[in-house]
Amino acid sequence: MVNKMRFQEGIESVARLASVNRQNADCIHTAVLKEAQNREIPIVAEDIHVTGAGGHVIAADHSVTVDWGV
Repeated sequence: MVNKMRFQEGIESVARLASVNRQNADCIHTAVLKEAQNREIPIVAEDIHVTGAGGHVIAADHSVTVDWGV
């Protein structure tokens, strides 16, 4: 859960930086994939979708199984 929250924060950071630097969708896609790898989020490039012109929308589809130990 902590990694997922940090990944979400990372995506938000990527989005802010991309907006300031006017990065294209490919650069954003690469940055999100790198953030996922850094956080050990099991996601592949095909699961990341960046859309929009000027105002990008980033979506990363993934699921995580959590063992609650109950």
